[in-house]
Amino acid sequence: MNITIEGQVLQANDGDTILDVARRNNIQIPTICFLSGCSPTLACKMCMVEVNGKRVYSCNAKVKDGMDVVVHNEELQKDRNEIMTTYCVNHPLECGVCDKSGECELQDFTLYTQVDVQQFGLQEADKKPYSFAQSFYDPALCIMCERCVTTCKDNIGEANLKVGKANLFTPDHHKDSMGKDPYSVWAKRQKGLIEFVGKNECKDCGECIAVCPVGAMTYKDFTYTSNAWELEKVHSTCTHCAGGCELIYNVKHLDVKGDLQKVYRVQNDFLYNPICGAGRFAFDMVSTGSRNTTALLQAFQRADSIYIGSDVSNEEALIADYIAKKLNIPLINHEAYCLQHFGNHFLQARKLYEAQFSADRARSDVYQFFATFEDFKTSPSFISLHTYFKNDSPIVRYRLNNNLKMQKNSQVISISLFKDTLLESLGKNITQIQGDSANVSLMGLLGLVFANDLIDDFEECFPNSLSAFMKREDQKIEGFYIQKEGNETKDSTTKDSSQDVIPHVTQEAALQDAGVSDKEEVGNTDSIETQSKVDNLSPYDTSIIANALNIADLSSLKLTKKDGILMISRYVFDEFLEHDFTSSDGYGLQSHFTDKNPPTIENAVATAIMEGITESVRHDIMDQGVKLQILAHLVAFVCDRLNLALLYIPKGTNTLGVANLCDLTPNDNIESRYSIGIRTKGNFVIDSNLSTIKPHFPLPTLAQSEGSVTNMENRVLPLIPSVPYLDSCLEPALDLSDIAKELEALPDELSSLEYLGDFTEYLFMNNAMYKRILHKDLKATFERDGRDNRGYMLLLDKKEIQNSLEVKFSLCPREIIGYNALLLETQNQFNNTTRSSNNLQSKSGVYASKAYMQEHGFGEGDSIYLIQDDIRIESEIYCDHEVDTMLLLVSPMIENVRALFQGYFSASLEIIKVSEMDKECERNRA
Repeated sequence: MNITIEGQVLQANDGDTILDVARRNNIQIPTICFLSGCSPTLACKMCMVEVNGKRVYSCNAKVKDGMDVVVHNEELQKDRNEIMTTYCVNHPLECGVCDKSGECELQDFTLYTQVDVQQFGLQEADKKPYSFAQSFYDPALCIMCERCVTTCKDNIGEANLKVGKANLFTPDHHKDSMGKDPYSVWAKRQKGLIEFVGKNECKDCGECIAVCPVGAMTYKDFTYTSNAWELEKVHSTCTHCAGGCELIYNVKHLDVKGDLQKVYRVQNDFLYNPICGAGRFAFDMVSTGSRNTTALLQAFQRADSIYIGSDVSNEEALIADYIAKKLNIPLINHEAYCLQHFGNHFLQARKLYEAQFSADRARSDVYQFFATFEDFKTSPSFISLHTYFKNDSPIVRYRLNNNLKMQKNSQVISISLFKDTLLESLGKNITQIQGDSANVSLMGLLGLVFANDLIDDFEECFPNSLSAFMKREDQKIEGFYIQKEGNETKDSTTKDSSQDVIPHVTQEAALQDAGVSDKEEVGNTDSIETQSKVDNLSPYDTSIIANALNIADLSSLKLTKKDGILMISRYVFDEFLEHDFTSSDGYGLQSHFTDKNPPTIENAVATAIMEGITESVRHDIMDQGVKLQILAHLVAFVCDRLNLALLYIPKGTNTLGVANLCDLTPNDNIESRYSIGIRTKGNFVIDSNLSTIKPHFPLPTLAQSEGSVTNMENRVLPLIPSVPYLDSCLEPALDLSDIAKELEALPDELSSLEYLGDFTEYLFMNNAMYKRILHKDLKATFERDGRDNRGYMLLLDKKEIQNSLEVKFSLCPREIIGYNALLLETQNQFNNTTRSSNNLQSKSGVYASKAYMQEHGFGEGDSIYLIQDDIRIESEIYCDHEVDTMLLLVSPMIENVRALFQGYFSASLEIIKVSEMDKECERNRA
């Protein structure tokens, strides 16, 4: 449709507001209260326009074909001037010392509307300021735009703020002397104040500070430390999690020369890019470097392996790969290795199942296989397996919440290990399923298959894989997933695939099982089909799935609309690697031979040998790669049949970059005697020089690095240094590229590069998905209309369809293992970098629900021991008010804590207060 704004004929989309169309076409309509992507509040009325002579508010008015919109006329300008005049009544004018001066929207709009005289007056009221978390609220400066309330509700999803009533002086005697809209804005301002109404303490996202247009909501530690115009704005990318949010470091020099610089605060483009507390406040970590490489080079001479962490830049991952190949030693990152193998198989399988089932809607672009943040705006369905948004990826939670608030009828199914009341509070269409730790992902995927009527296609793709769920032993049928070519035609040498699949239950068989002797007795075709569908599930015992997920039946896994996003995490990988999928038919053999396709003698002998192998040997043969391939096929099948895009939520900042750029070795094949740890643990650690890390050789923090990262939506984003990386003599310190040069590990083409950022152009040398683009050409900011054109999207590999899964396996559930503790970090703590920040209120340690704390008599910050067998580890315990389960959430950053979990993410631990343990020891000594 077309509408006219200020004489310009513009194209509009159904559902657009007038303001949407204006902004998209660079037409300014002034707004103070409106936040893009959030519900309009109509608090400021500044966006008033006229449509065919009638006044409407452009932030809320939907477009209609043929609309003629007037933004500026004498009456509109007069009312906007009066609104801004009322905002300035009794507003303190000490702009020279206000933290907002220089970037204050009240100043900007007062100038824009040409307010040059104050014609109104009112007795000043006594307004009491207050603080919460790291925010300071001064109601004397507040203009009641309600932005803070809106963003907390529609973006963050915590609704900690609301508009409360205030007993202030009202401007009644001005009612007849001013316009209707200006008066309503002024009266509302006088009758309301912002109140903190959160049930629990605020967890420091600070988004209310970011959106405040005046100086009413400020960051306490920034108050009176600097004027806004003194600060240099450095646009970069957050490196605490894999979300890749835009950060704007506010930097100022500390000395006359300008060598020493300090970050005073972090801002964000709040209209399109909310950030979490770690992104906003954990900016105080600065690493000091070194130029002495003696011990470093000796360590590399001894090393037999390199462990690379996920919190590296793309450029560091590239360089580490060259170093490992130069030294001919393995490079190890468990999560990135899993993602590397899973991703390759997923893409192949996704294209296979699409060609097999969905030719009518086949995608021309593999990008649609993977979800982006843009997809969160309109997706009607969300499924999460083992994803803990609050802990691992706040930005995903924010976008999920925004969808629920703005779309209203979206459906969320979360299958995890504990109930999160914060997630539950985001909307009414949220189903939380709390499964057992051994089978959450597998039972979740199978539950989706059964609940959404996918069993026919599943049997065709994975014959006999569900034998463990059969009600009667005699219903088990030999077979496994056969080899299928993309466009292969059948001939005399190609076996009919119908001989390799479990036969579907026919209508006749279904009727006989139901006790109906003849089709005519059913009455009509619809009832026959319905009965057939029901009986098609009858051979299976779905109670196994329901019991594992702790639900009465599988109806809660039914999607109202087969379209949306499936989210998974590293915990899914770890769970599948613990499963034993070996089939009684052995591993990796093609035993689908028939009379028309007899086996060779070699195959026959191999089959006989494999069938005689013991269970333990078969389990060893079923290695990590095979299990990840099985997982990839199961996920790809579910995604295809339910039309879901996949989003992997990594634990580390740049897991995708490491997976894409490094040739990794599975860690279960390594017996290392002396290892190098690059931004992770090792016998010799190379990492940021922070109090929580204490490396053997220092590196800059990622905030001090020039380079790039690859975020969870496959976007390559720039890193711009916030402050320089210097040594103790204030000289440039050595980074990983300098180490690689010392080791002569770089190819000739890269050996002369001077800075880490110079390597950005050459990422393509290790992976063709990366573009050959200079670091300085990577865009770091959002477009004015909110489009995220930062950096670039990976050129995803359009691989041809290859052979399908050639492994016989059985999807048998694992035995339920008791547990009371999960290895999971708390909100706003992601790694040892955030842990070293003095600005974050949340502390790393052990967290438990309020009920758990009360039952065990623990107080906030008590010292405890976590105990398993003869292992005892000390930590502090804190309350997580949003956990509604009697579980312990244990930080993986506690020293040596992984020994308690023995490589898994759940464990059964004994917990006791340190004081009680000491008393018991004293009694034993006595």
